Amino acid sequence: MFSNAFALFALVPLSAAHFLLTYPPARGFSDDKSGTFPCGGFDTVSSNRTEFPINGGSVQLDMHHTQTKVEVLLSIGSDPGNHYNIVLKPTLAQEGLGDFCIAGLSIPSGLNISNNTPATIQVVSNGDPDGGLYQCADVTLTTQTVDLSSHCKNNTGVKVTSQNIQGNPNGTTTASPSTSASGAAASASKTGIAAHPTVASWSSLRLASPTFSPYRKYGSSKAGTGKGTPRRKVKKVHKSAGTDDKKLQTALKKLNVQPIQAIEEVNMFKSDGNVIHFSAPKVHASVPSNTFAIYGNGEDKELTELVPGILNQLGPDSLASLRKLAESYQSMQDKKGEGEDKKDDDDDDEIPDLVEGENFETKAEVE
Repeated sequence: MFSNAFALFALVPLSAAHFLLTYPPARGFSDDKSGTFPCGGFDTVSSNRTEFPINGGSVQLDMHHTQTKVEVLLSIGSDPGNHYNIVLKPTLAQEGLGDFCIAGLSIPSGLNISNNTPATIQVVSNGDPDGGLYQCADVTLTTQTVDLSSHCKNNTGVKVTSQNIQGNPNGTTTASPSTSASGAAASASKTGIAAHPTVASWSSLRLASPTFSPYRKYGSSKAGTGKGTPRRKVKKVHKSAGTDDKKLQTALKKLNVQPIQAIEEVNMFKSDGNVIHFSAPKVHASVPSNTFAIYGNGEDKELTELVPGILNQLGPDSLASLRKLAESYQSMQDKKGEGEDKKDDDDDDEIPDLVEGENFETKAEVE
């Protein structure tokens, strides 16, 4: 019996991130500055602007938390500074890892935006326990149709769980979100997002007032139970999966894990000869700590299904290793087959040999 793990992917180092703005292309990204308002510390406007439709635009994100609150803001002009006072998408709650597309973004009609107007999009999330995370993309608003089909996709399991949530993702205001230029200023003002306080909790806990008991003043240990006493209701607090995710991310940070991009597949060989196959997973790794974290949907497959694809990616040394693996697998299967044959032989009853010159018919005649 053996247990081997075999992964096929290219190692491309990248700074750890809570989310990435992949389309329109972001000004830049630094994990150390991602919590700095505005634009995650990238204050310089990019000279390469992306065309963004006034109606029907979309934003493509790469999510690194299982639960995230997200808001999309806009500032009109060639140099927005910190005035992101237009809400393209009110705060929503998103669930799942990987590709996430926010589609159907349109500029409020009351702004009367003309063709080729410069603007900047800012995406805000609550991924940082000390406040919000920010990334910006500089765009040119156009009345022309822009093909965004290749820039809007969602990973398996990614979905929106709640929309039109009041306030910003980082919990800096309780004002209702609005898509108008005037109403949006409250949710993206300098005193709102730029104040950068601590992140709001996913759920609030109300403490119930103590239940009156006639035994309390006499120092009795009895609770208010029995006939004639009100029935107590115990408030159950359901632990959010986001708490477990934060604990996992904290543990991985201590190991200094880094995300590995452009991984096509990960295969884990089991002792029974089958393979746990992950297609396009998310992988974080810390080589010095010998730690690899793999996120994705795994499916059991036979080794023979994966061999053709594996052979195309292996060099001479890896082919030799694969040959040894195949020999071990074949040896294991042979031993398993021999064991079954031996078991079948043991089940057969012994049949005595006939005496030479006799058969069953002659034996019957004698009797």
